[in-house]
Amino acid sequence: MRSDLSMHTDLKDEELIQLVQAGDESAFTELMSRYSPRVWKVVIANSRQRRDAEEILMDIWRAVWENISGLRDVKSFGAWLQRIASNACTRYYASVHHSR
Repeated sequence: MRSDLSMHTDLKDEELIQLVQAGDESAFTELMSRYSPRVWKVVIANSRQRRDAEEILMDIWRAVWENISGLRDVKSFGAWLQRIASNACTRYYASVHHSR
């Protein structure tokens, strides 16, 4: 598996996203490592506590994994991910469990 991970580091984002769309988990791991710092900034800006932010981040990546096959234009991944992140924060605090 180590060679798979190093192979994916050389790919462009578009190529990596196509592999993820085909179900490649190691490509997904690489995609997460590339985009998590950006997503984390959005989550931190929209969360109340660090524990919430960590849970929201996990929810975001789960949603990406479950829905990336429906992404038609891989070049729009960044904007698509931004929408998922913003929506995840809103949904998290709108849920009955987390509302005050």
